[in-house]
Amino acid sequence: MQTIRIDLRDVDHIDIQGRGHFLPPAPPKRRLDATEKKALDGALELWKLFNPQAEIFRTPIELSEHPPRVDIIPPSHVPVGLTPASKAAATLALGLNASAFAVVGISVGGGLYGSTNGELGVYNSGGLGLWSNIGVSAGPQYTFIFGPPSDFGGISWGVGCDVGPGLVSGGAMLLFSLPPFRCLGYSVSVSVGTTRLPFDVTVQASLTTTKPLLYFK
Repeated sequence: MQTIRIDLRDVDHIDIQGRGHFLPPAPPKRRLDATEKKALDGALELWKLFNPQAEIFRTPIELSEHPPRVDIIPPSHVPVGLTPASKAAATLALGLNASAFAVVGISVGGGLYGSTNGELGVYNSGGLGLWSNIGVSAGPQYTFIFGPPSDFGGISWGVGCDVGPGLVSGGAMLLFSLPPFRCLGYSVSVSVGTTRLPFDVTVQASLTTTKPLLYFK
């Protein structure tokens, strides 16, 4: 067996928040020494004399000695924070975002996203938050997620700032999962609008939904 392919997209149909729970840490791995391996092989050969079907237990031993390559397609809509960050995947989103605020405000956005796991789709988002300013603005937004689309979709927190002396301003925001607040990525934007002050700080909670359109793997 050279490759194991695991497709977890059906997990999207499971109510993880209602049924799921965190698993305890896995026990530490232990490798058998040469004597223990010989004893295990001898016991298996003896067992086969009485039950030929015991040969099936040689498969996991061979897999442990010659591990296959594992390809995993993660789910797209698992709530963020319930899955660990993937070091082998990244997600990029490009879209439009608009905000209206007077200390308390709302933001909405949407666009396209693509991931290194071969997934391409569309997204939309909406959020509530606090601003140290009054105004309205809209413009393009670039988001980079340190993980697959399953980290992009769901509820997240954002802490950012906007700077602009006139009608055009630039902004940046760090994105975090629900507690324990794992850093998910960041977003940068250019906005056109009007604000009372040339600088502001914002804290937002947002909900993002993703819809995969194509898979390239």
